[in-house]
Amino acid sequence: FLDDGAVFGLLHILMIVVYSTANCKTRRDENQWQDAFTCGEWMVVSNLTASLIGDFILHRSYSFVYDDHPDRFPAYARVAQAGLVGCFVGVVYCQATSRIFHQGVIGSLAGVIGIVIGFLEMTLTPSSISQKVWIPLIPRRFVEMMGSTSQEVWLIPIPRSILWLLQFLSNEVTMEVGGSVMHFHRYEILGYWSFVLIASIPLTVKVCKWVEAGGSLSWRRVVIARKFFHLVAVILFTPITWIDSEMMALSYTIATTLLMILEIIRCYSFGQESGNMTLSLNAFYAIFLDEKDSLAANGGLTITHITLIVGCAMPLVLSQIVNATDDGSFILRLLPYVGVIVLGIGDSVGAVAGVTFGRHQWPGGSSRTLEGSLSMFISMLTALCLAGFDDFFTAGTFLAIMTLLEASTTQIDNLCLPVAGTSLAALLAAIDVSNR
Repeated sequence: FLDDGAVFGLLHILMIVVYSTANCKTRRDENQWQDAFTCGEWMVVSNLTASLIGDFILHRSYSFVYDDHPDRFPAYARVAQAGLVGCFVGVVYCQATSRIFHQGVIGSLAGVIGIVIGFLEMTLTPSSISQKVWIPLIPRRFVEMMGSTSQEVWLIPIPRSILWLLQFLSNEVTMEVGGSVMHFHRYEILGYWSFVLIASIPLTVKVCKWVEAGGSLSWRRVVIARKFFHLVAVILFTPITWIDSEMMALSYTIATTLLMILEIIRCYSFGQESGNMTLSLNAFYAIFLDEKDSLAANGGLTITHITLIVGCAMPLVLSQIVNATDDGSFILRLLPYVGVIVLGIGDSVGAVAGVTFGRHQWPGGSSRTLEGSLSMFISMLTALCLAGFDDFFTAGTFLAIMTLLEASTTQIDNLCLPVAGTSLAALLAAIDVSNR
């Protein structure tokens, strides 16, 4: 009863109309969220968002009408989708009602969190949660001593989304390495991430002080410091993408949602009386702003840190949709790592090399240098060689095109490079399949 193409098309048109309202305003003395995007960037964002929301609407509609409607996506993917859609709806709602109800930052934050939880509760059913799940806050031995059953534990008023997450984290993951089978729980992945983040805190403090002491060369230090976070992303994302791609995909969603909530706190509290935490957050952001995030210095929206997460997640999600790991094609095996390789390694090394010893700029007025682009290409090719990828012709072709695109684009790298890389990988994979 719903045409898929019509739903996606209408949502996309609606988002373009909403974006264009900024150009129709006569007063431009206030920052608008549209100012954070160029037209090309918003076309990408609106396409991705329309696809995400459209598929959610269609799935919920079909599930409501047909009890036995098959779902081509696993449960974790639906949970991730519901969380992102809920966060997007919550942000739009708070933006639309902020000047009507004057709810402030606390009210806006509560509204977004409440809507996200509501979407998750709507997606999850009691049957999607095992009756064997137990609450870590309640010692298992205490529950057994009291003679409580699993049904009695369910009487505790805890949202289904929390119960599902605890069940998901307690699942055992199996992987084969060098002929031996390894077993571990997802809680151990959380331990690894916590260790990396805690270890990076002292380095982050030193990087902040180093940037602030830069003087006339601070812009170079800002570029290098921003790429420090790309390095942290490589350490966080790469091994887990290989070990447990489902955990990584869900974590990308959670990270994106949390960063959007933090951005709401920062934007709504800018220029107002706020607590020490908000002031520290704005001061921290101000250290690393470049020309793409210049509006954030006056309370505008900044999106480059969010697009870094989205850019790393996009190729992985597509690879899971097409079951890329089940194919022997080199380019499909590479697909889950495209975002991490291009943004985390290539773009970072190219930017650092360009501002450090780059002397010859690309023709046409580009700010990129030939030295930086060459460093980007070599670093990505080296990473693939160390990872065991041996199809040098395909890898060289793919990486050369991505390097040229990075040198010529004026859009946000974190957004346009993963989109182009994912599309290019799909095209090369289709050519490889047709030649078999």
